[in-house]
Amino acid sequence: MADKKMTMQGLGEIALGVLTLIVVYSVVPLIGSSMDTATTLGPTSQWNHTVNANIPTGVDLWTTVGPFLTLAAIILIVAGFLTTLKGLKDGAE
Repeated sequence: MADKKMTMQGLGEIALGVLTLIVVYSVVPLIGSSMDTATTLGPTSQWNHTVNANIPTGVDLWTTVGPFLTLAAIILIVAGFLTTLKGLKDGAE
């Protein structure tokens, strides 16, 4: 019989990784869009992206942070899979 604690822990980690991916890909673009449209800037303001191109935008934030969050979720999913396999192996002995 498989070790239920290890198997359930692994399945929980997989679910957490999938949930993280869903939240990241559904919420973060909305946050970036809200940041870009939060306030109206004058055409000559130094905080206006058309005047000062070095100011990061919401899209820049998503482009920078998105891959790291995806990598973290993939690591969680793989760890959950390995934990599940370990639980099945330990239970078979």
